[in-house]
Amino acid sequence: MFKIGDKVKFLNEVGGGTITKITGSDSVCVESEDGFEIPVSTADIISAENNTVSSSEESHVSARTYEKQDWSLHKEEKRESDIPASSKKTESGFFFGFLPEDSKNPLSGRIEVYLINNSDFYLLYQFSHFNGKEYVSQKYGEMHPDSKVLLETISRVEINELPDYCFQIVYFKNSESSMNTPFNQVVKINPVKFYKSGSFVDSGLFNEKAMLFDLKKNTFSEAIDELSGKEVKKVLREKDFAFDSAPVENNNTVSPEIMEVDLHMKELLDNMAGLSAKEMLEYQMKVFKDKMEEAIASRKVKKIIFIHGLGNGVLKQKVRYELTAKYKKYYFQDASFREYGYGATMVILKR
Repeated sequence: MFKIGDKVKFLNEVGGGTITKITGSDSVCVESEDGFEIPVSTADIISAENNTVSSSEESHVSARTYEKQDWSLHKEEKRESDIPASSKKTESGFFFGFLPEDSKNPLSGRIEVYLINNSDFYLLYQFSHFNGKEYVSQKYGEMHPDSKVLLETISRVEINELPDYCFQIVYFKNSESSMNTPFNQVVKINPVKFYKSGSFVDSGLFNEKAMLFDLKKNTFSEAIDELSGKEVKKVLREKDFAFDSAPVENNNTVSPEIMEVDLHMKELLDNMAGLSAKEMLEYQMKVFKDKMEEAIASRKVKKIIFIHGLGNGVLKQKVRYELTAKYKKYYFQDASFREYGYGATMVILKR
């Protein structure tokens, strides 16, 4: 356990410093030898007063810490892969992954966040968070073929307010007939995924089950990108949010008797540019009402689950207000905590 005043060394960078502030259960601020105060995870530092690391700790650190390579563009070198040789080419590409301490119960501990280069390319990357206003760089570096690098670790309390994860990637080989086009990718993750065990799968890229996102696949949605935020806003107003002819694809019925509706905006629209918070809430409530009426009219649906997340609680309060005011005959309660955490409401239409 670290405390203010402790001398520490960085695992992923050269140098170290003195802890000046405890910012969280697993994060601190370190004043470097140059006088700069740097926020770091406690997983990325060790005590400078005790440089000896046990064999088990050394193994854990080496598995997560990227070591700079002596690159040569003129001589191909063989390096020991970070990815098991038997599964290197199982699914070639660049991946963004979440590795929980316990894949059977992902929220029981911390979750490690990785960038995986499961390809024959060398890779230069820049990883940042987008908080809605600006891109905040978190890490950048180099990767050799068939390797992975730990980007950060997150805790359970951070899952419901994840940022957009942004990548800039340049990839190349020692010798090629043409140049590859660098690409950017933004990964927006629905927190509900972390509450579903099926989100974590065996891939061969890790020894345990992990949640993976292919960074190169479907990098752009051309049809949506051609529609500017201003046009989206115009369409919403003209249609008065009447999207009856374009049902939301991700709002699937779990079974004939149970309907699941995800009200997160990133699941309802691919492009939200230009929409105000008020307009987004109006659209979410339009979807809520339409799905309630659809479920009631079906005569088959017995339960409908609305996934609203936690956030600042506005959407949850609005949904429950509408249920109390306009759908008084139907009982509602929190949905299964195991599947949805505190982020969903279940409405019982028929018993």
